[in-house]
Amino acid sequence: MDVSWPVRNLSYRCLIAIPLILAAVFAILIIVRGVPLSMDFAGGTHLSIAVENLEGAPDPVTLEEEFQKALGAEFEVYQTSSGYDVETSAQLTDNQLENQIKPLLYRLGVRGEYTSKELMGSVITDVYKEDARNAIIGAAIAMAIIIFIAIRHRVSVGGILLVVGLDALGALGGMALLRIPLSFGSVAGLLLLIGYAVDTNILLSTKVLKRLGGTFRDRAAEGMKTGLMMSGTSATALIAMYFVMTPPLIKEFAGALSIGILADIVNTWFLNSGILLWYAGKRERRYRGRI
Repeated sequence: MDVSWPVRNLSYRCLIAIPLILAAVFAILIIVRGVPLSMDFAGGTHLSIAVENLEGAPDPVTLEEEFQKALGAEFEVYQTSSGYDVETSAQLTDNQLENQIKPLLYRLGVRGEYTSKELMGSVITDVYKEDARNAIIGAAIAMAIIIFIAIRHRVSVGGILLVVGLDALGALGGMALLRIPLSFGSVAGLLLLIGYAVDTNILLSTKVLKRLGGTFRDRAAEGMKTGLMMSGTSATALIAMYFVMTPPLIKEFAGALSIGILADIVNTWFLNSGILLWYAGKRERRYRGRI
């Protein structure tokens, strides 16, 4: 199977159109479903529940459903080595903990300590939101400056910036679909995605515009094989991490980054390939016309 078949055979318009259609789908997902916010950005209550015996304890999904029925708020429950971590956007009081949470857990057969509670108010979450926004903006600006200095080619730089934006859109759309919350972990994944997208697109730009030998499509196809191997191994490891690891921060990091890498495969090797191949062909025709 030739994984580089699309670059070798599809027209420039088709290569460019496929990622744009997917981007529209991701944008609709974000608008319709919304990207869930973790307690880091939405505020709420975090409970650490230490369980005496996990063998007979209910699964996290059951606990989420029971909590939502009892308290009328959204809950996220994660199983840990010693019990459960519970997050909710509701500001739970000590009275609710004593009169609703503890009796509910006792009725479900959960035995242990349920008194570890942390509240996250709006003032703190506003600071976290501002810090995350500044980190993403700063990373994007630094990336753009480095790319301009390193490449100094407006079409290539414009293609890379477009891909980075669509990668972030794809990651957020996937998070909206799979209900992966925006948290410190997923923000870290989005920041790392910026660097990853730049690496794969510099590989493509170097192959198409600076290397010699063969046609433009042949060089792009060669780069695609290398890039898919890089992206495939990284995405496979991250997907395995998402399903195997239990800490929420790691799952959110792996989930956001793996979705972003999958989106980057389409955006880099279809969209940016189409743009660069179109430009390279146009430049070659202009050069031959002068001769």
